[in-house]
Amino acid sequence: MHNQYLLDYKKTLDLKIDKYKYEFIKDVIAILNSIGLYSSDQNEGYLVFGVEEKEENTYQFFSISNVGQIEDTITNLLKNYVEPIPNFLPLAQTFEDIKELKIERRIGVNFLFLEDKTKILNLKEKHILILKIFREKNTVYEVSRDVSFSKAFSLKKTTAWYRFGSHTDILTQEQRKKIMKQ
Repeated sequence: MHNQYLLDYKKTLDLKIDKYKYEFIKDVIAILNSIGLYSSDQNEGYLVFGVEEKEENTYQFFSISNVGQIEDTITNLLKNYVEPIPNFLPLAQTFEDIKELKIERRIGVNFLFLEDKTKILNLKEKHILILKIFREKNTVYEVSRDVSFSKAFSLKKTTAWYRFGSHTDILTQEQRKKIMKQ
């Protein structure tokens, strides 16, 4: 089973742009809460930046600039806008790093290059970022304060999301209760 709530591919990561800051915070919160909703034995999810899934097991790669400097920006965004602050681990930066990466098979995800049938499109020296994020049990992750990056991209304190397939939606009170009981 492809657990889409555990894994999200993003073509780009430019945390200087308001839209991407907003989307990043929303994606992190949604994945963490989805793990709490759908899995009692799982405590991590993945955001993969610089990769677009074209169809099942086919990926297009795009370079992410300043991969080495992004960790501080991510730390600041999570610290300033997500409550509680989740822990994260950047896992890889280049294709050579990814070939050596071993993702736990128990999550049931056909992850990037671990399957022989995976097709790789336009790959040379592309820099990508795989961000592993961890959640605490019995915890709902939410926006920590009101913030307006711009008129189109604002966050309201205590807003929380979850993923259903490839869609993201607002977490309901019933879903919050379910997460808190796990």
